[in-house]
Amino acid sequence: MATTFALVLRPPRAKDGLHPVHLRLTSDRQPTYRAIPDVAVSAKHWNEAGTLEKQNWVRGTHPEARRYNDVLRKLLRQVQQLLDENPLWSAKQVRDALDGGGGDDFLAYMQQDIERRRKAGHPRTAEKFASIRSKLQSFCLGIPHPKGRYGLRNESDDIKTQRATVTLPFSQLTLRLIRDYEIYLAGLGNRETTLNKELSFLKTVVLQAIDEDKLPEAKNPFKKIKLKEGKARPKAKLSDEEVARLEALPAEQLTRGELSARDAWLLQYYLLGSRVGDAVCMRWRDVRAEEIFFTEHKTGKAKLSPRSARLNTVLARWAERSDNPNNFVLPYLKTEAPYAQYPAGLTWAELSRLPEYRPLWMQLLRKVESATTSINGNLKRVARLAGIEKTLTSHTARHSFADRGRRRGISASDMRDMLNHHSIAQTEGYYGELESLELTQKARSIFDE
Repeated sequence: MATTFALVLRPPRAKDGLHPVHLRLTSDRQPTYRAIPDVAVSAKHWNEAGTLEKQNWVRGTHPEARRYNDVLRKLLRQVQQLLDENPLWSAKQVRDALDGGGGDDFLAYMQQDIERRRKAGHPRTAEKFASIRSKLQSFCLGIPHPKGRYGLRNESDDIKTQRATVTLPFSQLTLRLIRDYEIYLAGLGNRETTLNKELSFLKTVVLQAIDEDKLPEAKNPFKKIKLKEGKARPKAKLSDEEVARLEALPAEQLTRGELSARDAWLLQYYLLGSRVGDAVCMRWRDVRAEEIFFTEHKTGKAKLSPRSARLNTVLARWAERSDNPNNFVLPYLKTEAPYAQYPAGLTWAELSRLPEYRPLWMQLLRKVESATTSINGNLKRVARLAGIEKTLTSHTARHSFADRGRRRGISASDMRDMLNHHSIAQTEGYYGELESLELTQKARSIFDE
């Protein structure tokens, strides 16, 4: 039976005669109560017919009515969100999640951590942690983890029910369990790099649980595990000749989606290896007579890119959108949409922290991620049309630009400033990987007939 909830008055306190307000959670006809700190009123000020729509549980005649009702509104919305995402949770699971720790259940603790990350403005990290939690659930249930974007959604109702009720007590979080889970992940086809990233994320949550006294330090299952650094897959990069073939594709041979994806890639390339989010969010107000100037959303750093003839060719294809300086250069975002109504120069980090813009930022982030998915899907078809056999994604524009600069003698320190890397080590990593790949290709050519 689904868990229900309501706000109720408890018996009056002896010291002042006020009734404490409690949250009542009920599942299987068994109620459990959770106190709401500092909210207590007399019976005459309580409206038992209060609702989320009216937010009038404490009558307006009470001097603290507005503050109390705001506290109660936030609590009920939090409960509703937990139950929307976990419809089969028991009253105890909901209460544990509200208390911030998930009780003795590590999976419930992970869910609470995911919610904290979402509220803190880190939806992509929360999504990654949610993916790891679902794999851990599959492991605990002894079933293969479903593949594909909609794998979890298409599971049977029976499996979904099992997922909602499976638990992993902290006492079972042992070295043996982590080793078995590592074997399970490898069996899903994960490469060593991915496998170690997943375990590293899991270790982060375990160490956080230790800091919050959910698990004794002596019981840390990662204490005797040294995570290996797997070899990263070489990043694809386009040669100058391949970039030229990409540019030469006639617009009339491309669909609207393929054309905008190709030009998004070229924008990244000619804007000194910019990130795809900055290309998608670029507006005509950023385009000046001699250069393009904008603030990077990820780093908050200013970036100035000179306008070249080849960059101007890309911009010219979208010139009909330039009549309004607030229009986006590429057609992925809508100027009139609520998520686009933010001042120039604000970074994503600033948007996520400012209360008046954070809801818009959440919408904007989802739109940019959707655009990136669309771009990468269309780039696969564009690559085939251009006769490019490499895996073409938005991020290859960044590596292709870095490689072009390296071959033209640009120093790692200068390239760091162009790419706006946080450290020279990041850029040297790019250069080292590119040089290694080039050396391998030269070595293979020695024996070519």
